[in-house]
Amino acid sequence: DAWKFVSWASGKEYEELVGATSGWSNVPAGKRASTYANPDYRAEAGAFADVTERAISEADPKNPGTQPRPTAGIQFVGV
Repeated sequence: DAWKFVSWASGKEYEELVGATSGWSNVPAGKRASTYANPDYRAEAGAFADVTERAISEADPKNPGTQPRPTAGIQFVGV
């Protein structure tokens, strides 16, 4: 069941549903490359779409911070 939910919540169909029902600027940013190619999304979320897409594409997962890190990669704490 969890896999089905994650697949649905990260799928293109979910983004189209959110865009159609809540507005394209409410589609979660940063999940799918196809979102940034969608003309409806770009028209409504243009104020932040380019900045977000560029930040994601230019991020270095081996060096994610602005200062040196003692370990490589992205670290996180599960809650």
